Amino acid sequence: MQEHIEQAREQMIAAGEPHLDSLVAGLHDPGVRKTIEVLFSDGFSIDHFDSDAFQMCVDLGLIRFERGVPSITNPIYREVLVRQEISSLGGRP
Repeated sequence: MQEHIEQAREQMIAAGEPHLDSLVAGLHDPGVRKTIEVLFSDGFSIDHFDSDAFQMCVDLGLIRFERGVPSITNPIYREVLVRQEISSLGGRP
């Protein structure tokens, strides 16, 4: 069963599902991109909660709170964001 889930996830990412494309498009906003980068680096602090960029990430559905801690909304979004970040650094996703 887990293998089927992994295959479906890979197919969604590879196909560039419209909602995943809009997720990546949101990274073109410098504030959103910086917020996601900080979240991935574990350098997130309470100061980030007050920023417009952080609120935009919440409004876009990129970030949610889990037990009071911000995190990427779901595993597929996390994978897409990580791949996009690697790609933007010149690597291959």
